[in-house]
Amino acid sequence: MDTDVRLPQPVAGNLRIHKAYAPPERWLMIADRAKKAGMSVSSYLNALVDRDVLDGDGCPVWAKTPGSTQTTLADLEDAA
Repeated sequence: MDTDVRLPQPVAGNLRIHKAYAPPERWLMIADRAKKAGMSVSSYLNALVDRDVLDGDGCPVWAKTPGSTQTTLADLEDAA
């Protein structure tokens, strides 16, 4: 296992608590979208991950690759 990624201990069955940091205005956007979808924030985030389209290496296709003009997660964080 990658030493930079450590799974937290289970809190209920196989559920684990993970922290996700977002600026307040982005968190409100996330919560609003989850509510409109009839989901909790946790369910919404899980659904987004489930819907990621991955390349052959398991990297989301929206992530910037050499020569790509797509926005990276780091670019999004810098803009927030």
